[in-house]
Amino acid sequence: MFGTFTRIWGPSSSAPNESHTSHPRKSATTDETMDSDGSEDVMMIPESAPVTEGRPNSPPRASDGQSMTRDTFEDYEQKQTEYYSRLNNQIFRLQKLDQASSENIQRLLKELASKMEEVQEAQRGLADTQIQLNACKEAQKRLEEGRLRDQAELKACKTELREWRGTVAHIHNIAKDLPTEQKAHEATQRGLQAYNARQDHAQDNGTELQDLREKLAASRRELSACKDDLFRLQPIAQIADSDISKDFDFICQQIVNWIDGELLSFEQANPHLSQEDFFAVGGDIKIARRLQKDTELEEYLSRHMIHRYLEAKLFGQNCALLGLPRGAREFLERTERSMAKLDPPRDRATIAAWRSETFKAIARTEESQQLREKQIQAMTMSMSESFSETFPVVFGNSERMERFHIQVMEPASKLATTLRESCSTYWFHITETPFLEFKPLTANQIKSNCMVDIKTRMTLKPNTGVVADKNGVCGKCIIMLEPVLYRVNEGKKDSTLRKGAFLVELDHPITKRK
Repeated sequence: MFGTFTRIWGPSSSAPNESHTSHPRKSATTDETMDSDGSEDVMMIPESAPVTEGRPNSPPRASDGQSMTRDTFEDYEQKQTEYYSRLNNQIFRLQKLDQASSENIQRLLKELASKMEEVQEAQRGLADTQIQLNACKEAQKRLEEGRLRDQAELKACKTELREWRGTVAHIHNIAKDLPTEQKAHEATQRGLQAYNARQDHAQDNGTELQDLREKLAASRRELSACKDDLFRLQPIAQIADSDISKDFDFICQQIVNWIDGELLSFEQANPHLSQEDFFAVGGDIKIARRLQKDTELEEYLSRHMIHRYLEAKLFGQNCALLGLPRGAREFLERTERSMAKLDPPRDRATIAAWRSETFKAIARTEESQQLREKQIQAMTMSMSESFSETFPVVFGNSERMERFHIQVMEPASKLATTLRESCSTYWFHITETPFLEFKPLTANQIKSNCMVDIKTRMTLKPNTGVVADKNGVCGKCIIMLEPVLYRVNEGKKDSTLRKGAFLVELDHPITKRK
């Protein structure tokens, strides 16, 4: 930028020889023009740079008849030194500017390259977007073609439905005329028998006989169709509420029997251990702290846990039919929703009857029975793993859980299948948390629920002589042992088929009635 540089010696090089000989320089002046090592100053200036501006004139020369003074020469030398100092500073600043300019240029080039890469990336993204847009257009085109096909299929289905309605109307007409057709059939049979008796004498009536046979065959076909229609119109056999209540009572008793039997076996096998060891709490710290207050609640707590698990996994309204694959369940649910949208739409009773018959047919298949057994086994193992944290001795033993599977899970699975196959809807209610935190107990609640006294282990009857305070409170509810069973009534209040069971503690002993 500034061309080549030349060496410029300090002002002492331009001083005339006579000045050095006639006027020796002071030590101070010598220090200003010498480096620290004693060498003379060397300055670099560009050859092309202007050096005349501010430059001192040539060394003053003595006029004719006059000699140059020492002061005049030192003044010139000082000006020359200042000039070269300013020149070197200017060169240094120009070098710095040149270096900064080069760095800026390099930085701008890098930014330009980065911008170019971003532009190229944006161009590639634009190309990908264009490809995706084209793919979307193709997909939209295919969807439009599919919609047109669906419309055509819907139109064909409507045509087929109208034809089917005509067939159904014809079947109803045939069913109405069934008695007449049967009488005609009987008359035809009598005529055929008479004709067969006279056929040796009526060979010329062969054509009439053939017509009668064709009519007889047609009558038989119509009679078969009428029988099929009458069979379809028969009501589906309902499952009695009493049967469902009886089956659930059996399961509740099986749970109690299993707990008592396992406790007895444990005490016989371990004479040095007690009931507290059988119901020892594992890693469930919350339950352990709660049972420290009441040490007699372990057995009742285990009953609540089992019933809560059965309600969530088997008896709940959201539980599917055992032995039904997941994909089949979703397909049947979509089919039920579609039946409600038919023209004319099917009512709830029709859909429930269809669902009941379908579930019955599925449950009778070998594949469904095998899958149901696997599901029940998995539920038993899952309950064992889940409850072992609370009662490891009760639910952590494999042999003990195998007996539980046979005594409780198998009859519970049968009841769950019965509930799903029924046209009616049933549901169970049991509290989510085992402990009711001493909810007040009133005498009226004893009439509507099954209450078990924790002290006497007796089931309180409505006429039991309990002592209540002025507010009607006679004790406290501790744990809900067994759920309440309801049957859903459309548009009406649900029917209570079985009362719930609670563990209670009375405030006062039971009194005898006079």
